[in-house]
Amino acid sequence: MTDKISGLVSFANTTSILNDMLHRDDDKMFASRTIADTVGQDGEAKEQNDIHFTSRIFEETAWLDKEGKVIPSMEIPPSITSPEYSEQGRKLIENLRDEVIASYNSRRVSEEQIKDKKLIDLIHCCPADSVFVMIDSIVIPFQKEHRDVNGVTGTKRDKKSTSIANAYILTIEGTYCFTAGTEREVTQRVLAYLVSNNMLANRELVFLVDGAKGIKSLVKEYFGFRPYSYFLDWYHLRKKCYELFSMALYGGKTNKERNATIRYEFFKRLWAGNVDDALSYLDGLDKSYIKSPTFFNAIKEYIGESKREHIYSYALRKELGLVNSSNRCEKLNDVIVGERCKDNSISWSDEGSLHIAQIKIIFHNQEDTDGKWFLDHEAKYHPVPLSSEMMKHMYAA
Repeated sequence: MTDKISGLVSFANTTSILNDMLHRDDDKMFASRTIADTVGQDGEAKEQNDIHFTSRIFEETAWLDKEGKVIPSMEIPPSITSPEYSEQGRKLIENLRDEVIASYNSRRVSEEQIKDKKLIDLIHCCPADSVFVMIDSIVIPFQKEHRDVNGVTGTKRDKKSTSIANAYILTIEGTYCFTAGTEREVTQRVLAYLVSNNMLANRELVFLVDGAKGIKSLVKEYFGFRPYSYFLDWYHLRKKCYELFSMALYGGKTNKERNATIRYEFFKRLWAGNVDDALSYLDGLDKSYIKSPTFFNAIKEYIGESKREHIYSYALRKELGLVNSSNRCEKLNDVIVGERCKDNSISWSDEGSLHIAQIKIIFHNQEDTDGKWFLDHEAKYHPVPLSSEMMKHMYAA
């Protein structure tokens, strides 16, 4: 109860709630420091649980070293390196895909139609055979080592923020989430989980990410031994381009409607995966609209060179009902870290923020069922069954 309440409100408020609820007298009242220490101990226990789980899986897997890297001399099972997928599932997707494209294109002009053959051919996965992985980080205010007390100036902060990395894993069997202090650690934990639950054999591995170079490098480093898809999430693609547009075009009330039209025409081409049409549209714009050629060219570089290989037909995946974004990980960031740690009035140490995140992950992964985790401090690392609505969605897709 202490841990669950502390994941929602401050330690001071947790103390007040518990004292009121348990009718504690003055000499038996909980202290907020005691509550904070309890949460810290449980959060650290879960962190050590994750570390030991990851190490154990790597040690037990003959073809991985202690860091989770493939040992060159060891043979990896062919079902992992050359996975075989459900032919029935693929045929269903392919047949439905053609119908969906024809219906979608019949209502749109050429530049908005789904037509890039390479991107169309990417839509071949069957949800029952797929493992969807979303990785993202969230930044929170960093706490001084010593704060100002009674007129004495505390230690100056060496940095103004700290971060927590989260991963969301979705399969037909269920979901599971990890949190860690770094993106490398959370990527290692994802690998250990997939190996432990035999989710790399004859599965399509799909990463939906925000386009950060660090995550891309880590995915290649830890999963480069097998085929996988790496997609740039629409939310982050649109957000980045929108920011560049705001700096590239002349603003003001008189240009507001025109700029909105420009963005709309650009994004509807990109939504279908038509990068070339989006670039052609930008090239055809009146140069008098452009305030900063540098930022305007940055848009073209971003979709044309930097991220082109990770852009897909968002429209087609949506029409097919496939998993189409990393919004689940974005929500995880909010639920696990943001709701408790992003308040402007508070700041966190690296350990403090991680402990709170680990406590919330315990409940999110339903490791607390029957209070078992708090009895033996042993996480199960098994999928949390999908809700009935999510199960319907996966099978419908």
